[in-house]
Amino acid sequence: MRTQRLLGAGFCALTLAQSLAAPAPAAPAPAAPAPTPQAGGTLNVGLYAQPATLDPAGRSGDAGSQAVLYAVYDPLIDIQRDGSYHSALATSVERSPDSRRWTVTLRQGVRFHDGTPFNAQAVAAHFKRLADPDTRCTCLPTVQAITAIETPASDTVVFRLASGWASFPAQVLGASFAFIPSPTAVAAAGADYGIRPVGTGPFKLVQFTRGDRIVVERNAAYWRAGLPHLERIVFRPLPDEQTRLQSLRAGDIDLMQTINPLQAEQARAAGLQARINIGLGSQMVVLDHSRAPFSDPRVRRALALAVNREAFVKLMTNGICRPGQGPLGEGSPYDGQAPWPGYDPKTARELLAAYGKPVAFELLTLASPEGRKQAEILQRMWRAVGVQARLAPLDLPQLIDRVLVKKNFEAATWVAQEYPDPDGLFEGFHSRGRFNYMRYANPQLDALLELARVNADPKVRLESYQQANRILAEDAPVIFLMRKIGAIIHKPSVRNVPPAQWAGVQIFRATEIWLQK
Repeated sequence: MRTQRLLGAGFCALTLAQSLAAPAPAAPAPAAPAPTPQAGGTLNVGLYAQPATLDPAGRSGDAGSQAVLYAVYDPLIDIQRDGSYHSALATSVERSPDSRRWTVTLRQGVRFHDGTPFNAQAVAAHFKRLADPDTRCTCLPTVQAITAIETPASDTVVFRLASGWASFPAQVLGASFAFIPSPTAVAAAGADYGIRPVGTGPFKLVQFTRGDRIVVERNAAYWRAGLPHLERIVFRPLPDEQTRLQSLRAGDIDLMQTINPLQAEQARAAGLQARINIGLGSQMVVLDHSRAPFSDPRVRRALALAVNREAFVKLMTNGICRPGQGPLGEGSPYDGQAPWPGYDPKTARELLAAYGKPVAFELLTLASPEGRKQAEILQRMWRAVGVQARLAPLDLPQLIDRVLVKKNFEAATWVAQEYPDPDGLFEGFHSRGRFNYMRYANPQLDALLELARVNADPKVRLESYQQANRILAEDAPVIFLMRKIGAIIHKPSVRNVPPAQWAGVQIFRATEIWLQK
């Protein structure tokens, strides 16, 4: 059967036509020679939260966990912001014409930190573990699409799917749950694997003391020659934003994460360096559709209409960020000019009057200064149209447990991750989507997302996603607030800090970072 090769040893372009049609760029002016990286040293990092687990099969989607995961593990493929993907542990990905069979060729000669060979058997073992309900991975609905995994050679894995899936690489092979752990370490550590992880990445774990620090050291046998440059990284969870910034100014840490862009301005004024990242995603409010009042679309739409996003952005970021409007990226051709609710408190009051009952609920939010601030702004805006929201601040593990694991909430402030491919809508809004903790269900939307998922025809996908987005705008299943924003702040001596990946505005990779002495 004919197959289509999507990924080579270098990178995957969006389309062959684009690469052929693009004119040759003008010769750039000679650049100043880059400084030679210096080897060694310890990078002290202030994380915005305590990582919940370092097991890719666990609840490791927060930015604190992801920063450490990218130090300990390598991805199979590296998804880029434009939807293309680079090779990593996988050197090629080929699909059958019906997109039901995906053949992945793996990099040879790679070993896990414990000496176990990285091979097809390790990849297959991990995906079978993800598909085991006892693992309790939030990815279970996603990996259940895989009906069989074959390992015809030590460097070849074949995934067979129940139906065609055009964006399988982006949604599965490039996901954080697809970081491959050592099967030897998983078997030996059992339930403790989340604090004793073993990957193939640039650094290996040497210490995990919950609430204090996570220490990783250079992997001398790393498959990327000459990397990493750092000898050691000490990750310290510092949940309070001002404490993190003060620690950086005092020299106790060298680099920090933040979701507060105003801190980036403060840091620059103090002679530090900062990169503000506006990501593919939105800060939003998620609502539980299985209970009143949010089972009624009039209430959901009224709450959305009561939020002045321009004012919200100004109060939260001094206008640095942009309002969020819908689940697709700005300028996306899949948007379909969807009529998402704007600011209209008059119509909000009319909808609430038509609902005819008092609207009061508990709003979960992150117990940080920024989390409390955004919740208080929303509380005031909703009070202005007669809605009462009781604020319930929680630390990050508690918030994740209530919303993502137990689905025990009425409303919660949240951060939505968008994907370069609009198939991400399936995970967030399909009734079986792994991130549909709102229990939102619309059969018409389900049918459109299923059609677009299995169909590789660009025209069919475009029309399906445009129609799906219009349905979402009408249903208002969540309330979008502003684009996802964050920053990495560091000392000038920390060099070669890479830009944030599409998946996270606070996630950084330390592989090529070095310290100027």
